[in-house]
Amino acid sequence: MRVCGAAIRKMAISLLLLGVMTVGTGLIGGRVPGGFLPEEDQGYLYAGVQLPDAASLQRTQAAVAQMEKIIMATPGRRDLHAVSGYSMLAGVTNTTAASFFITLKPWEERKKPEEQYEAIMAHLNRKFAGIPQGRPSPSPPGHPGDWHLRRRDHGARGSGRKGHRFPVGERPEIPGRSAETAELARVTTTFIPTVPQVFVGVDRDKVLKQGVNVSDVYQTLQTFMGAYFVNYFNRFGRQWQVYVQAEGSTGPGRAARAVLRPQQ
Repeated sequence: MRVCGAAIRKMAISLLLLGVMTVGTGLIGGRVPGGFLPEEDQGYLYAGVQLPDAASLQRTQAAVAQMEKIIMATPGRRDLHAVSGYSMLAGVTNTTAASFFITLKPWEERKKPEEQYEAIMAHLNRKFAGIPQGRPSPSPPGHPGDWHLRRRDHGARGSGRKGHRFPVGERPEIPGRSAETAELARVTTTFIPTVPQVFVGVDRDKVLKQGVNVSDVYQTLQTFMGAYFVNYFNRFGRQWQVYVQAEGSTGPGRAARAVLRPQQ
């Protein structure tokens, strides 16, 4: 009450202090990043690339090599881990995508303007634009402004062998309408229905007549068309997974090889 009484008696000084606080609030607020929850420099970020449908893993790895050179030459970068054949956005394994996990230097070591988070993101976007093989893009970790949209077919228009034509026809509709909304910066979809597919049918009667287990046939197909998990083993203080998969070459001499992956 004594403070309020003094402020009322010294009206001129109180108005002057109020004006200084108002101007200071405007100057400071203008420098704060816009948005309800702006992006923060958390010391790491992600990146991904999506190649055209049915692109081979070798083609994806070539694009990954180009992106690795760009990321390694980025100021403020410390570590980089690239995973070919995995889409972090869709959470699936395929040959047309790759994901990057980029760790930045500690905050106290990044003093230069080009080593700040906003400058790093701008640098990566600018350099990634020169890669024509796919659609590479960096992304912040767990950005609070992101949200997901899913659409369901409750009218059974997508049922049957050719039912995918309904969602295929509506695939460009949602991103197209979303572009008209000023609040949305970027809209992408993980629905890729145009990838060529090969159907392999097993003649179960013939397999049984030849005395072969049907499970062995499917296991062999899985090994040569994808990968087959074998077991775990411990080495170098870590647990490793053993997978068997086919070599990249094709032809009669195609053989399988073992692949070691560290357990996460």
